[in-house]
Amino acid sequence: MTSARNTSLSIEYRLWQILVQSGWFASLLAESLVADPTNTLSFGSADIKQPWVFFDSAVKNTSRERVNVYVGGTLVDPTTYTVNFITGRVLFTSAPAGAVTADFDYFIAGVMENFEEGEDQVVTPILDMVTLPVVAYGITGFSGSPFAIGSSSLDRSYPLTITVLCQDDGQKKDLGDDLVRYLAYIPQVDFSTHSFLTATQDVDTGFDLDTQKQGFLRVSGFNLAFPNPRKGGSDKEKHRALVTLNVKNVV
Repeated sequence: MTSARNTSLSIEYRLWQILVQSGWFASLLAESLVADPTNTLSFGSADIKQPWVFFDSAVKNTSRERVNVYVGGTLVDPTTYTVNFITGRVLFTSAPAGAVTADFDYFIAGVMENFEEGEDQVVTPILDMVTLPVVAYGITGFSGSPFAIGSSSLDRSYPLTITVLCQDDGQKKDLGDDLVRYLAYIPQVDFSTHSFLTATQDVDTGFDLDTQKQGFLRVSGFNLAFPNPRKGGSDKEKHRALVTLNVKNVV
């Protein structure tokens, strides 16, 4: 895996982690899950469209410990289903014989990586589908210099732009402020063997932060702005915070 991709995933992992650490999640008990009309084995909430929380209680490694699934009021063996934590759906191995409910925590805000090249705007087709609030991040290229005389290592600096799209002005200021406050600490993680989620967006039980952490990204140049809505922009861009900073690593 390239250094740029590891850096990008390290940033995404940290953004999800910040949302839990700063309280941008909620809990539900016995939430009714309804079947997907195109797949009778797939169940999700009719009301909650945000991702489910996939962190353990220490907000460190990924775990299903915040999720309990019931069929007819009886707790289900977790080996009989998988969870897509990003879409908030449970996929059973066989059709459940009863009403499906679940206890779970869900993110109040989502995280996504999606920017038009060189712009601080979320790609319009994706924007039309997202649920607010959402934290969208992107790094575009890097600059580098030798880490030390005689060393083959390269000191890379990545410009990071985070657009926060919210439902109202109070929300954009609170979420923007939380990001600036917590982003000073970003672990540099090696995701070449295990990521925090699998390809199907279930938890990767092999992920271990202590083992995979290689150090920390060096952060500088914080800026928080609240741009005016763009003329002709989407309604979802009306309440927008913009966080810009530089992150550095040595490869």
